[in-house]
Amino acid sequence: MTWRVRRRSSPPGLAIIASAHRLIAGSEIFAKEAEQEAAEGGSATEMDLLRAEVHHYRMLCGEFRKQAKKALDLSGS
Repeated sequence: MTWRVRRRSSPPGLAIIASAHRLIAGSEIFAKEAEQEAAEGGSATEMDLLRAEVHHYRMLCGEFRKQAKKALDLSGS
């Protein structure tokens, strides 16, 4: 016999907020890794591509935050 743990359903706003926190933390880690790689030395092209990746990731995080805010405003959370 297997037991199933029933989870309480959390408000949809909490899932959105948790996702936003994970994205922001990921952005900071990604930027630190890019700085470390730059310190190790790489070609200028590699560093430019890495900076572009970090910038793109941060833009996606910003878009997610905007969409999350809209969703939270619509849900009344």
